[in-house]
Amino acid sequence: MNGINIPKETLGLVKLPPDIPANPNQTYKNEGWSGWGDLVGTGAIAPFFKKYRNFYSARKFAQGLQLKNRNEWTEYCHGLRQNLPHLPKDIPIAPWALYKNRGFNGMDDFLGNGNFRFGNWRKFKAARSFVRNLEL
Repeated sequence: MNGINIPKETLGLVKLPPDIPANPNQTYKNEGWSGWGDLVGTGAIAPFFKKYRNFYSARKFAQGLQLKNRNEWTEYCHGLRQNLPHLPKDIPIAPWALYKNRGFNGMDDFLGNGNFRFGNWRKFKAARSFVRNLEL
């Protein structure tokens, strides 16, 4: 932080200068605030500040990876599939959250693994009745 070396032991005890606010996220909200990662220099960006590509473009990329399921997607996102390209920063790790109501119809559809079945599902009450009759 600008050449100031603060021992780790005292990091939690450093008194802020009077011209540095304790709540910079509020103070600088309308002055270019883009997150703690920008302020402290880590570059980390909160998900709600990130700009993501649209669902269809993200799905096209994901389908090109030829992953079979959500577990393989998770491994890929955490860098455990080194034979594949890195996950672009504009594709979310949790597409089900970002693209909900924007085209997302499950990981099978997103990955294009052939396991996706759209439509013709029993109504919930009928499915529940069927499952309850199994007496699991």
